[in-house]
Amino acid sequence: MKDSYTIGEFSKMFGLNVQTLRYYDSIGIFRPAYRDKWSGRRKYAFDQVYQLASIRYLRRIGYSLEDIAEYLDNLQSDTSLDVLKKRSDEIHRELDELLDIDHAIQRKIRFIEHELSEIREISEIKICEYGPRPYIPLGQEEVLYHHDSFYFYPTIAFYKEDLKYFGAYLYQDNSQFPEDFKVNKEKVEYIEAGKYLCAYHLGPYEEIYKTQKKLRNAYSNLKLSDLMVNFNIIDQFVEKDRSKYITSMQIRIL
Repeated sequence: MKDSYTIGEFSKMFGLNVQTLRYYDSIGIFRPAYRDKWSGRRKYAFDQVYQLASIRYLRRIGYSLEDIAEYLDNLQSDTSLDVLKKRSDEIHRELDELLDIDHAIQRKIRFIEHELSEIREISEIKICEYGPRPYIPLGQEEVLYHHDSFYFYPTIAFYKEDLKYFGAYLYQDNSQFPEDFKVNKEKVEYIEAGKYLCAYHLGPYEEIYKTQKKLRNAYSNLKLSDLMVNFNIIDQFVEKDRSKYITSMQIRIL
């Protein structure tokens, strides 16, 4: 056992970067026992391993450096257990939130995979029948981007004449997942069940009107709703090239 250790030896002992120990020194959370008066090099005493081990432990369980400094200043066995219990509760809350997010991500993945598997020809026009489909209303584009649901669920865009508004699609399949994001049932609305004239739009959203015109002209003998429902399949979250966006366009047959 040596009387003193260099910063390189201490960093190697704990698997830390030398810069990390220098930073700990600069903020006062873990300083060397002394410095060489000629070279200024840091020297650490062996018994400092206990303090650094505590810091390493607290970092591993998710404490910030600011919280660690406060924890070490008040380190006593009769209060430490309460602090650790509180941290355990925080971790469980964080875990529940992460699982909620993962459930929503998995649902979005399944939606994209399912929708892509349904495409035979991107230019295909067909008649489809659907039951009621649930979604969370998100409003117009001006208020769209502050909704968490916009980022974690497939996006629906509703077009009616000059009006455009959005929803987050609560995609349903046969997978057994817990309810994600604690959806408020009072906020859920449903796309009307029935037969729909369906097509796909390949390209940016600004050109959707061209595909809509083509879709309505293809079956001019049908009485169609004024409302067009668009489901974003390939969008900005999975593709940077806007010319490769794929949108499922649906108009209800009256």
